[in-house]
Amino acid sequence: MTVRTRAAAVATAALVAAGIGLTGSAAAAEGGPMDKKTFLEALSSGGDGAEKLLRLHFRGLIEGLEAANAALRRRGDTSLYCLPLGMIVQPQWLIDATKRYYDRYDNIPEAMPVAAVATIVLQDAYPCPTATANPEHGEVR
Repeated sequence: MTVRTRAAAVATAALVAAGIGLTGSAAAAEGGPMDKKTFLEALSSGGDGAEKLLRLHFRGLIEGLEAANAALRRRGDTSLYCLPLGMIVQPQWLIDATKRYYDRYDNIPEAMPVAAVATIVLQDAYPCPTATANPEHGEVR
């Protein structure tokens, strides 16, 4: 993925996240999206409540992204990411993968919504075919 494409993906993911109102605990109190700091604090707290909140947040994020993918496919556009047919993303997998992404790229701005980073994680793990549509990856044109 090129830098320009990645920037467009991040912008799209941030808009999708904002559009479906995905917020985390501390961020929700302030009315904004869950950011890097809130995400990492929730992970490091070790509390069962924080873990449940993260799983709930990521379940909503996944459902919102799947809804966005369905809308994109209906319009004939390429999906944000392309899962193998029948695969379901589990919240804990996406939480763990997002944490690894933050660890790998420690220069991600604190204010970037975790939804944008999680979308990039999914795009990296499950890229869409670029040349032609692939029904095995849920792409229908």
